Amino acid sequence: MASPLGLAGESTWRYECETRGWSHLHPHLLDMVQELLEDTYLLEADFKSELYWEDQSRISMLKIMRCVNRHWCVWATMATQSLRPLITISSVKARLDVIATKFTNLTSLSLGRCWYDPIDSLLEWTQLLARLPRLTHVDMAGSDISDAGLLSLPALPALRKLDLGMCENIGGEALRHLTALTSLSLRGTWWDGMLQQVKHLSRLVEVDLAGCDSITDGTLVALSGLQALSSLSLDECDGITDDVFSSLALLSSLTHVSLKFCPISNLGLGQLVNLSSLTSVDVSGCSEITMDGLRECRAALPDLDIVAINTLEIVCP
Repeated sequence: MASPLGLAGESTWRYECETRGWSHLHPHLLDMVQELLEDTYLLEADFKSELYWEDQSRISMLKIMRCVNRHWCVWATMATQSLRPLITISSVKARLDVIATKFTNLTSLSLGRCWYDPIDSLLEWTQLLARLPRLTHVDMAGSDISDAGLLSLPALPALRKLDLGMCENIGGEALRHLTALTSLSLRGTWWDGMLQQVKHLSRLVEVDLAGCDSITDGTLVALSGLQALSSLSLDECDGITDDVFSSLALLSSLTHVSLKFCPISNLGLGQLVNLSSLTSVDVSGCSEITMDGLRECRAALPDLDIVAINTLEIVCP
């Protein structure tokens, strides 16, 4: 890793390392310290999700390192790539300014469940994005983001992953302009014509529509043009039936579909043979699917990973 201050600051870092010892370690050594601490943290917490602890350990270790001294603080601030700040109505302008000023290497920013007026703070929001061009992931789940706020997102040239789950104030055509997205979550979000906007995002590889009760077998046909789509979540979509597989068969690159707690029966399970690219399916909680239906599906598709956690049983190769 190059010096977080750039080439111009390299000589200063080298001088401080030679004259002040461990308290002014070179950035690449601090990177190694961080990696070792994270590995230790993961080993101590291996009883939980590895991905969860990997993310949490990176954040917590950088927080600790920023408290050592000013030298370590500068490095840790520049090394921070993921941030989940707490923003309220009274602090939005100040917090966003601090983020944009100090954490210039951010690639992931979570503003989910932040309660602020999207109209009053739209100028600050737009200015923040313009100062964070490296962002690849923005999480706005459960926030008050509006269509006006979404219109500022195309200013992020690197943005690939967006979470708009449980966002109640969006409903126009702002989404269709985010054509560079590869991952989109609209969990629990719905407005008339939503999928008509999603269908324009041709680069999407992953889509989460869990909890969208208004989705039906027919409305999913709108996604048939997403030929890069490989992963789709329809968990708890009560409006779909066994006929949903006819719509899914139009997605030629689909390798994984999650249908947890959907009204799918053995009849629908038998239609999986029509999804030639599918490698895994999750039908956990689908009460109309029986063990006999799972066995028949396993016999017909021996290479398909089937997860069906209903009675503490998992069916897999």
